[in-house]
This record gives sequence, structure tokens and C-alpha cells, in this order.
Amino acid sequence: MSKCVHEPSPARRARSEAPVHNLRPSAYALPEGEGYLFFLMVAITGFLEIVLARQFFNGEMRPAYAISGHFVILAAIALHTLSRMKKGKDLRLSFLLFSFTFALGPAGAAATLLTAAMVSIFSRKTKPFEEWYCTLFPDEASSQSDILEEIQAQRAQGERSIMPLIDVLTFGTHTQKQALLTMVTSNFKPAFAPVLKTALNDANNAIRVQAATGITKIEADFMTRAVDLTNRCEQNPDDADLLKEIAEHYDRYAYIGLLEHDRETECRNNALGYYARYLALRPDDSAARTAAGRILVRDRRYKDAVAWFERVGSDGTVVPRAPEEAVWYLESLFRLGHFAKVRAILMASGKELQDSAGLPLEILEAVQLWVDGNAEGNA
Repeated sequence: MSKCVHEPSPARRARSEAPVHNLRPSAYALPEGEGYLFFLMVAITGFLEIVLARQFFNGEMRPAYAISGHFVILAAIALHTLSRMKKGKDLRLSFLLFSFTFALGPAGAAATLLTAAMVSIFSRKTKPFEEWYCTLFPDEASSQSDILEEIQAQRAQGERSIMPLIDVLTFGTHTQKQALLTMVTSNFKPAFAPVLKTALNDANNAIRVQAATGITKIEADFMTRAVDLTNRCEQNPDDADLLKEIAEHYDRYAYIGLLEHDRETECRNNALGYYARYLALRPDDSAARTAAGRILVRDRRYKDAVAWFERVGSDGTVVPRAPEEAVWYLESLFRLGHFAKVRAILMASGKELQDSAGLPLEILEAVQLWVDGNAEGNA
């Protein structure tokens, strides 16, 4: 049994120690001595089926007798298969003989021999399933490549490191691509989505399968956690922390970059619903309110977003908006064409937004354009 890596994980070690003879193409080969008996049985089956067919078509045998003889032959094959099953021997060629004889009659024996011959030839060049599976999903990178160290260095550069990762898929070796996909799947974040999508179109089918399996794992992990959080929310419907946790869970998943439009919409709606329930319990959480408004803006529900952000307190006064919340509010106003209102807000609080820490550079530049334009217009 070949090892996947230098030091396999306990799960993989257990799997490698389990019997895998029935996973190998070469398992079709019968032990020495049994092969001759099997081929003799195939030859006898073919001869008897030919005799029955010849007598039937020549009118020397009634149809009922020919059909009965056919089923007697099938019963003999079934008894032989059952005896092999009790001895714990390989049954696939026996099942093939039974199936081919049942469906093809005299041609069944020939089809079985042809299948056995083809498998015998191809199994000499075919990699065993366990070895192929290990190379498809390595536990760690090969010692011959320092690709993981390079990838880890790229990760330290943030999301802008995504292009070098895609370059690995384009120009890297098979081992490097596998190491990259292993890291991306284990440490997934939305910036890695283009890597998995690119790998789905790789020329190597093993890379395509590994990428698809990685996406499936990410979705399965999400669903497992979503089901767990949903059950806990049903048991504790007034737990604000739990409501925020599941809202953020759906919120993150909606923007991982791997979902279809309908799935994204469903996740955003779920997140919005849980955010609303959470804010009903804790209305002063500006981060949650900003997240809910952001979902409305990204859903292009700009009127709803404006109404969401233009809230008033219990005393009838407008509730101050945090810088991140103000940005999404301005975005929704801009999309609705309320430019005068955008201009008025930025004239009043544009400098405050510019001085806010944590806003992306693109937003600060846009605010600067509006502020400078308003200043020139007033001058």
C-alpha cells in the first residue's frame, strides 16, 4: 500500500490499513487455479446457450423448453456465485457472467470473456484507487515543493495576493496546484473564490475534481453550522447573541463568491430576517444595523435602504449614523438619484467622514471629490 504523504493522518492511516482489494481494477484477476475453472464454466455456459439457441431457431425445441433450459443455466451460475460468496471470494466476474447470460444468451459468455480480457490488460497500467485518491487529496504538500511557504507569504499580503494564487493554477506543477487547493479549502475566505472557480476549468481532471470537492466541503460546512444555529435559535428565540451569530453566518456565506444568484438571495434574506430580530432586542447595535442596510443596498432595494437608515429615536430626533452606515446611506441615495441630498449631507459631514478610520481608500476618494466639488461650487 503506497502512502499519500510522508506521515499520513490517523484517518488516512486507518483507511490505508483497511482492505481495499475490491477498489483495485486488478481485483478482477482470479487466483491461480480458479481462473481455469471460471473460464471452463464460461465456455460450458456459452456452449449450452448456443445449443439451446440453435435447437430453438431450427424448430427442434419448443420455446418453453428453451426458456426453461436458459433459466436452468442461470440457476447453475447463481449457485456457483453463492458458493463463492460464502467463501469470501471476488464475485464481480460471476455477476457479469450471470447478467450478460441473462440479457444476451449465447453472446453473454463472449461478452464476459471480452470484459475480463480488457480489465486484465488495462489493470496493468491503471493506478489503484487508494493511491489515486491519496494523490488527489494530499494531507500536506510534498517535501519537493515549497509552494505552501510561498502561499503563506502571499496570504500575509491580504486579498491583493489573489492574482499570484491564480498564477499558480495557470503555470504551476500538478503538486503545486494540489497544495494550493488544499490550503484554499482549509483556510477559505471570499477572496479565494476565483481560485476554486479557475481550478474547475483546469485541464487536469484530478484538479477539477479536487476543486469541486473543495467547494462541496465549504458548502457542507456552512449547512452543518446553519442547521445547528437554526436549531439553537428555535430553542432560544430571544437569545440576542445567537440571533446575531446566525445572521452573520448567513451574511458571510451570501458573499463567498461561489453561490448562484438564487442561493445568494436566499442567504441575504435569511440574514436580513435574523438581523431584524436581533435589532428588535438590541436596537443600539450600529454594526448590525449597518450590515442589514448593506444587504438592502446590495439587493438593490434602495428605497427600503433609505427608509432603514433614516430612522428616528423615541424622542423624534434623527439617530446619528456611524461612518460605515453613512456610506451605505449615501450609496442608496445616489442610486435613487437624490444628488441634492447627497451633496447636502457631504457638505455637513464630509470632513468627518474623511477623518474616520477604517474606511476604504476608494470611498475616501469619492467623498473628497464631492467635498471639493461643493467647495468650488460655493466659491
